[in-house]
Amino acid sequence: MALSLAGHQALIKAWFFWGGVGFLAGLNERWAYGLVRRGGEQPRPADPPAA
Repeated sequence: MALSLAGHQALIKAWFFWGGVGFLAGLNERWAYGLVRRGGEQPRPADPPAA
C-alpha cells in the first residue's frame, strides 16, 4: 500500500515525536509518564505522599 506525500510526512513527524518522547523518557521518566498519561492530578503509585 503506497502512502501519499502527506501520509509520508505524517509518518515521519509521528516517528520523530514518539522517538523524542522515548529519548526524554530515558532522561526524565516522571516527565514522560505525565506527558503520555495526561491524566489529572493523581500521583504515581511509587511516589511518596506530598507533604
